[in-house]
Order: sequence, then C-alpha cells, then structure tokens
Amino acid sequence: MRAERPPSAATLVIRGGRDTPDKLRTHAQRTARAWSLDGQPFLGISVFAVLDTPLDELLRRRFTSFRTIYLSTVADDDELTHLLTALGDLQPNPQYARSAIWREES
Repeated sequence: MRAERPPSAATLVIRGGRDTPDKLRTHAQRTARAWSLDGQPFLGISVFAVLDTPLDELLRRRFTSFRTIYLSTVADDDELTHLLTALGDLQPNPQYARSAIWREES
C-alpha cells in the first residue's frame, strides 16, 4: 500500500494477489470466454474501484484472502501517464462511425 495519501479527487483501484504477465493473460482469456462485446470476446482483468465503501471495509469484506494487493489511483497524473505509455501509440479506428451505437465527441 502507499505510504502517502492519494489526492482527494482520486478514486482508488484495487487488484488482489501477485500478478505476472502469464497470470494476467490467463485472467484476460478467462474473461473473454465469459463476456463478449458486440459478439466479440471481451478481454479484461478484475479490479475494484473504491467508491462509497471505506477502503478498510472493502479490504476486510472482499480482499481478506489476498496476502498482497495492488492499490492504485485514478486521477493521479503520474499514473495516468504510465497507463497511456502502456497503451502504446494512438491509432485510427477503421470501424469508427460504422455503427449507430454512439459516436465519441472530440
């Protein structure tokens, strides 16, 4: 866990247990078997956002079986920069606006 307090506007995000690239890949593949988006497998891993429950209570109720946790924030510019770096280069979406579901505003 962090030694410093997160920014007041930040949302804490928790993932339980120690991860490796293989473990993350396995979890993403398991999610793809269970969920789809527009008929396509939906890759993902589980995290919890701490919204209206105190962190200690959430850890006690949901994460008591995990010896270690990842605790990150959303709204911290340094971590958002790391996330953007991990996402790689921005690329045009060849399927943009080919569906009437919704269109992102610039």
